[in-house]
Amino acid sequence: MTYKSPPAPHPTGMRREDFEELREQQGMTPAGFREDSSDPLRGDKEAMERELLMWADDHLTRRTRRDR
Repeated sequence: MTYKSPPAPHPTGMRREDFEELREQQGMTPAGFREDSSDPLRGDKEAMERELLMWADDHLTRRTRRDR
């Protein structure tokens, strides 16, 4: 008889049902996405992306000036 390991626990553990209930109340799919495809934090994410791109552009511009 070979040893058979038990299945791995679910990442959310014992609170899985609580999380599923919260997602359902907030109109989310089981994967955590909104069913109406809206994103309440879209503006914040776009602002962070702009800031990151500006930083990268500035960083690369300074580096190329220094290398000349």
